[in-house]
Amino acid sequence: MKKLYYSILPAFLFLATQTNAQRYLTEVFDSVQVTQNVEYGKNTSILSVIGFPLLQPLLLDIYEPAGDLESGRPLVILIHDGSFLPFPHNGLPTGTRTDSAIVYLATRLAKMGYVVASIDYRLGWNPLGPSQDERAFTLVNAIYRGIQDARTCIRFFKKTVSEDGDPYRISPEKIMLWGEGVGGGIITQCAVSLDSSDELLIPKLIIPSFGPMIVESVNGNIDGTSVGIVPPGYPGFVAGDTLCHPNHAGFSSDFQMAVSMRGAVIDTSWFDGDGPAMIGFHVPSDPILPYQDWWLVVGPPILTPVIELDGSYLTILKAQQLGWNSLFAGQQFEGDFSDIANERNDGLDGLFPLLGSTPADGTPWQWWDEANSNNTQGLQSNPDMSAEKGKSYCDTMLAYVAPRACVALDLGCFTTAYKEKIPQELADGLKISPNPASGEVQIALSDNIIPDGLLRILTPNGSVFFEKKVKTAQARINLSGFPSGTYLLVWETKDGVFTGKLMR
Repeated sequence: MKKLYYSILPAFLFLATQTNAQRYLTEVFDSVQVTQNVEYGKNTSILSVIGFPLLQPLLLDIYEPAGDLESGRPLVILIHDGSFLPFPHNGLPTGTRTDSAIVYLATRLAKMGYVVASIDYRLGWNPLGPSQDERAFTLVNAIYRGIQDARTCIRFFKKTVSEDGDPYRISPEKIMLWGEGVGGGIITQCAVSLDSSDELLIPKLIIPSFGPMIVESVNGNIDGTSVGIVPPGYPGFVAGDTLCHPNHAGFSSDFQMAVSMRGAVIDTSWFDGDGPAMIGFHVPSDPILPYQDWWLVVGPPILTPVIELDGSYLTILKAQQLGWNSLFAGQQFEGDFSDIANERNDGLDGLFPLLGSTPADGTPWQWWDEANSNNTQGLQSNPDMSAEKGKSYCDTMLAYVAPRACVALDLGCFTTAYKEKIPQELADGLKISPNPASGEVQIALSDNIIPDGLLRILTPNGSVFFEKKVKTAQARINLSGFPSGTYLLVWETKDGVFTGKLMR
């Protein structure tokens, strides 16, 4: 295993060389500006010392590339792990928005040009409940609140664009959710529509002696944009308590890409229709959160079942069946470890099975200070935890995600490792005249091709020498200032990537 993760960083640097320090593919900024404790909403917390639910501020930290003047920047919302219990009471060395891996990912993504929000969300459930029904009921409600909070954060940022002067200069159409552990489950389930209340009535979400675990009139809708009021006889709360307060209603909760580290969902039957591109990282031998489908258990000393969950394998399988990852079809990126992922993922593009240093090492990307109060518990599953190891795994995941995000978020970045995904009848659609040329050259696409895209001219070593946004089927470029030689011309359009050789 050491051979794998110690070889990761040089390979990532190889990717950086190939992509010529391009924004969104590699780090192009030296430092990051962090704004802490920004409130993105308020909603009901069940963690209360006075016995009834109270409004909890929902907070986030924002990471931005220092000195960046770009507008319409893509947004990444990062959601940490923690078992829906507050640190350190969760028994884990992690569980906050300032976990080492979360801060590292946020910083690196910001240096690549993204705006990143690392968020808190509402916690609370009862893993020590005396019955399986109670444990499942409280966990399902915690997951549902987490989904509401993540969607609230999406709408918060969209509101800042249209009503608050766009202080973070983000694009509301280029949003990626990235979560770890229970955070991975939250962001993956943010992709579901739940456009019918019948979808909440699957057998695992019904307690025979009580009824459905989730009721919109009680819990609010899955967006968190409707009021949820406790009725008489509802367990654990007083009739009239408000369990959901609307935030930023009127804005869309849509997003374009989901990245899950070890995420597991209530049931993949919730996924239908259109959805975001989806990537899943998971250790297949993870003893807690299943890779395929299995019961979540709590313990020791006594292992007790909670609920059966569907893991990353089944999630990406469903995404592939629904065509959510079709954007990745026919793409080939160098240095992103696709060859390793594809050896293990049974042909599920977007699924990357990682291997920990031991079978129980389900979070090899994590590291923490040895003075952490839960250090001993953490070392039981991650015995060779270190910053070097954790960063290597994070670098691998970033290398895998970055080129796919360029495609899914339509960021206009380019890698010379694209495979052409052009229909055969369009293969000859690019015309260059005259060629060779010493002055002006005309580049044209056939009439049946939508030209809107980006035109680039690359040197033989892959460096971008010239680029221009193009909206018409013809473009003229003056080559008089170009050194003599052979160039690669690349025109990326909505219909495909067209390439040709240009002589000067």
